[in-house]
Amino acid sequence: MSSTDATIGCYSSLQRICQAVDFIDATAFSHQRAFVIEVMGRHCGWLALMAGVSTGADFVFLPEKPPAENWEEDMCKIIKKHRELGKRKTIVIVAEGAHDMELQKISPTKVKDLLSKKLGLDTRITTLGHVQRGGTACAYDRMLSTLQGVEAVKAVLDAKPDTPSPIIAIIENKIVRKPLLEAVKLTHEVADAIGAKDFARAMGLRDAEFAEYHAAYMITTQTDNSKTLLPPEK
Repeated sequence: MSSTDATIGCYSSLQRICQAVDFIDATAFSHQRAFVIEVMGRHCGWLALMAGVSTGADFVFLPEKPPAENWEEDMCKIIKKHRELGKRKTIVIVAEGAHDMELQKISPTKVKDLLSKKLGLDTRITTLGHVQRGGTACAYDRMLSTLQGVEAVKAVLDAKPDTPSPIIAIIENKIVRKPLLEAVKLTHEVADAIGAKDFARAMGLRDAEFAEYHAAYMITTQTDNSKTLLPPEK
C-alpha cells in the first residue's frame, strides 16, 4: 500500500519467508545446490527485496525495478563469482510479478534453467504460496496493529459528516492519518507505471526506504565493483 512504510501483516509474511529460506539453506548448503524461491508480489516487490536483504540472497527480481537487458549474464556472473569465493549455496528470490524491461515475465522456471544449463548448478524451485500468509503475527505487527487501532478509534471520534475516510499509516515510526482514496489511487498508479515501463516512477511511489534498501542490497551482491573499493593507500 502506498502512503505508508508498512501495512499490518507484511513483516509477519517476511518472517515466514525468511524461516522458509533458512530451512532451505540447510539443504542448499549441504548439497551445494541452488534454489529459486517465488514469493508474493504481483505489483509490489517489497517482500522479495526485503527477503533478499534479510537472507543474503544472491539475486532478486522485483516488478518495480526490472533487471538490465543483459540480466541473464549479470545474474550468472554474480552467482559464479560468489561460488568462486567459496559460497556453497545459491538463493534467488523471484517476486511472482517479476518481468524484464520489456514486461516479459521472468518465471522461476526460466531462472532455474539458466542456473542449471549455464552454470551447471543442481537447481530446485520452491513456491511458498499461501504459507506466507499464515501463522502467528510477529511482534512488530502486533505492536503496529495496536497503535493503529488506537489511532483509528481517535479518527472515528474526531470524524464529522464531511471528514474524508483516512488510512491509518506509519511514516518514519510515527502513526499518522492519510487520505484513504488518495492512498488507493497511488497504489494503483504503481501498477500503471509498471505497465507504462516508467520504472523510476514505480520506485518513487514506494516509501523512501524502498529505493535505499534496493541500493544497499545491490552493493552487498557486488564483488568486483571498483567504485566501492578504497584506493590502495587507504
